[in-house]
Amino acid sequence: MVIFCFALDDKQSLDALRTVWLPIVKKADRTIPKMLVACKSDLTQTISDKDISNFQFENDFYAFEKCSAKKPENIDRVFSTAGISFIQRKLVMSISCRNIKKMKWLSESSGFVKFFVRDRVTGDWKEKGRTDTVKNQYSPVFKEQITSNEFCMVANNEVKFELWDGDNWTGD
Repeated sequence: MVIFCFALDDKQSLDALRTVWLPIVKKADRTIPKMLVACKSDLTQTISDKDISNFQFENDFYAFEKCSAKKPENIDRVFSTAGISFIQRKLVMSISCRNIKKMKWLSESSGFVKFFVRDRVTGDWKEKGRTDTVKNQYSPVFKEQITSNEFCMVANNEVKFELWDGDNWTGD
């Protein structure tokens, strides 16, 4: 997650986000969640709300907050919004395999992938999702994505993927 800040009384600070900072982040990872924060809300605002809204929409920011460190005003809201939005992020994974070893002598393999997260307390592996089954492929591309609404839980724990051939586990 990246929090982009600009000063409400300085149009150049918003322009710098557009021309300098956004391109750097997009080059590194286009999917990274982005939050927009307008600072110095205690001063006279020289950037219109419409310009801010357009900038937020055009650049795919998931949240926007105004704050003032001087008053202080909405500082806690900035961080709680960032935290809540991060926790609520959905994890979507597209899975494919390459050059799976032949498991059956007479026919090609039909497989699917299971996704697990290790419980930090018990140490048990808990299945959180699985792909569709692809028949007769040694390099399958699964159409069904694995989705988890528990992005924060997945990001902070050990995960594993298992490739299954029919009803038989072929290794992780």
